[in-house]
Amino acid sequence: MSKQEAATPEIDSEEMEEGKKMEKAGGGGGGETAKEYVLSCGDKVFVTEMNVVCLIGPVTREERILVTVKYLGEEDLHYTIGKSVKLGFLIEDYCDRKHYAKSNFQFTHQKTGKQVAENRTPEEFGMRHGDVILASLKPEVLQELEGKETG
Repeated sequence: MSKQEAATPEIDSEEMEEGKKMEKAGGGGGGETAKEYVLSCGDKVFVTEMNVVCLIGPVTREERILVTVKYLGEEDLHYTIGKSVKLGFLIEDYCDRKHYAKSNFQFTHQKTGKQVAENRTPEEFGMRHGDVILASLKPEVLQELEGKETG
């Protein structure tokens, strides 16, 4: 099994549902049809073509938070995530949607300045509704890019 396969949760196709409605972030009314997938671990994932993604475990509304991922010069992605869902799902989804190599990026919690650990949950990390995660190139990647520009 490759590293990519090991990091990707299985989708239980028997429990898969489609056609759920999800309101667009930032108001404006209306909704967009999202596909809901139930993962083998029990978490639900809502997938749309817009910039809002829901990663929700078996939780109540009170156990969900909105987290925004920002990268300089790029459109923000907003995630509704269960407090008990591993942040690795968010990071993996962000990199997949943006077509970035995950190994080139680091993710930092804006309020604390701490690097986000993929194996931790928002609750373990102390994240709250509305928090921001900053995506940035790793320093060694920046140095390599700067070296190519000057050389």
